[in-house]
Amino acid sequence: MKFLLVIVSLFIFSMNKAYADDFTFTGDSSQNGFYSTISYLVNRADIKNLNNSGNKISFNMGDVYGKENFLIGNEVFSIFFNNGYWRENGVNEGTYVSAPPMGSAEVVYQYWNNSGHDVNISEIVVAYSKSNQERIPLNSFLEFSFGQEFPGQISFLYGGLSRVREGLFREYDGVGKVGNGEYGFKVLDRLAIKQPLEILDINTKKTEKGIQILVTVRNNSFDNLDSLVLSHNEVSLNFSLLANEEKILEYFLPNSEPDEGEVVLGNLFIENNQSLRKCSVQGTNFSPEFDKNAVSAFSYRGDGGWIVGALIGPSQESFCIDRVPYIISSGPIVFSSEQGVVLEGDGNSLEGKEVEVELEEVLGVRDSVFILPRTSLFPVELVFGSVLLLVLDGFLWYSVFRKGKNEYKNTFTKLCSKSWPHSSKRRL
Repeated sequence: MKFLLVIVSLFIFSMNKAYADDFTFTGDSSQNGFYSTISYLVNRADIKNLNNSGNKISFNMGDVYGKENFLIGNEVFSIFFNNGYWRENGVNEGTYVSAPPMGSAEVVYQYWNNSGHDVNISEIVVAYSKSNQERIPLNSFLEFSFGQEFPGQISFLYGGLSRVREGLFREYDGVGKVGNGEYGFKVLDRLAIKQPLEILDINTKKTEKGIQILVTVRNNSFDNLDSLVLSHNEVSLNFSLLANEEKILEYFLPNSEPDEGEVVLGNLFIENNQSLRKCSVQGTNFSPEFDKNAVSAFSYRGDGGWIVGALIGPSQESFCIDRVPYIISSGPIVFSSEQGVVLEGDGNSLEGKEVEVELEEVLGVRDSVFILPRTSLFPVELVFGSVLLLVLDGFLWYSVFRKGKNEYKNTFTKLCSKSWPHSSKRRL
């Protein structure tokens, strides 16, 4: 009986030894039994609220896609793991979201400890791009809420070989001690899609062609914006913007007589019909060969160093964020004009006339330009007056010069007479 108990004990011990990973002794991530990955989740209700007119943006809710964040829960997702691969079987749920500018997605870290012992995860690093060249463009595309940028590269050991993963990384606090068999999740970050298109200024002016509209726009991203369409009442204007380009758009609206000094010109709209996608992972077809670019998350184990998260499959770009087509609008544009005496004739002669005074108001900001009344004299009158002034000036200077000379001579004579008794005989 005792012998049987010893055999059972050895069998149980050997099973525990078999299921325990060897990462603690080797530091090789291929021998790691702590599985982890990330998911991108959305809140459709929050995104839908962006369509309110107060946000000056509109889009089609049918273009919004993503797994709802309340579905994550404490789901047992170990069934999705197969030899370290995070299998999606062609389903993008949790690895792809699409939203308009100002829409956001949550980054959720999921884990399952199957190492056979407790594991302490002190740090988590998530890759948001596949290369270093995508760092700057991605930072102009997304706004991160938490964590901090992880400098440099991630170096780790896998299959006996040293590997290096490049890209834009962000670092977060870990989940701490995780017991064997435990699983869970942690929200790491909230990613907001930035609005690349900005209306900087709108100016209006009344001209013979109509009301001139000058709109200054800027592309605040490192991606080109092509096939943009500006529409304002009956006007439609196609244009494009290079990365970080600023441009002034000009068009004219028909003149309208102001009602009580103001004309409401309505709103202008700019439509971006193109979507833009940014992905952080290139999936693999579950081959035995390891592909570092198929890894989205890295965890730091206190008993051995960096471990890789699950590889994504199949072979396609994954963990993608898509900016969907959208339309932005300005506030109401109001043109205000207060006129003085209207110019008569052909408009070239300003003699005896007051120049029109225009007051322009754009989006509540009033710009006043005043031109003073102008007067003129006939050229002959100007010449005659100039000659007369020169003659008078000459007479005045001549009289002053003669008077000064005589006073000087008399003064000098008086001084000499007082100084010498026979001044008349003194030769000077």
